[in-house]
Amino acid sequence: MSQKLSNNSAVLATFLAHCVKDMMQLKRVLKRSDTDALKLVAQQISASVAEIGAQDTCHLAQQLESQASSLSAQDKQAMCNQLVTDYQQLIQQVRSHQQRLEKQPNPNSQSATDVNSVLSQLNALDLNIDREESIKRCGGSVELYKKLLLKFVDMYGNGFTIASHELQAFTHSIKGAASYLGLTDIAELAARSEQALKLNADEQVLIAQLEELTIRVCEQLKRQLTAFTT
Repeated sequence: MSQKLSNNSAVLATFLAHCVKDMMQLKRVLKRSDTDALKLVAQQISASVAEIGAQDTCHLAQQLESQASSLSAQDKQAMCNQLVTDYQQLIQQVRSHQQRLEKQPNPNSQSATDVNSVLSQLNALDLNIDREESIKRCGGSVELYKKLLLKFVDMYGNGFTIASHELQAFTHSIKGAASYLGLTDIAELAARSEQALKLNADEQVLIAQLEELTIRVCEQLKRQLTAFTT
């Protein structure tokens, strides 16, 4: 499946920041057999993919939303599986598309002065952040980078509340989000935790360390982000 996508790097970056979480929610509500929640998640996915121009996936999500109440459990499962497969393929396509866009000059990107101003503020933090590359992934938009960092803080900064059977998907999600935002220490520890879960190793210590690190980083980010001026 190849879909015509938006060339707006900011829109693509916003999609990539929350796409894995949307997919996790879809799988979660399907297991609960909660039709109303399933329709809501399908609606969220539909709106999200419409923003980036992925009409095929948008149409499939809209079908699920409109037909969920009348579908049998088997048909509902089949449609959800198809949506998950399409969504996973779309995520890969968006990442590749954005990488191509990053190599092109962006006349609308902010000036070096604006970027350096924000970087100097983040440099004051005792954090391992790949700031320059992350801002490039945001199409050169410091404001978008700030927005996505704040979203990360909102999503993960209050501790982890996740069922044991969802830990692997959760660690994969936070690893991807942290990597995208250049939060290197969190991304590396999440990767180690994910690997431990795959090997059925003693992952509880790593998960606890990941939670503690994430809360600490998010607290620092939240304080510093209020000082952003762009």
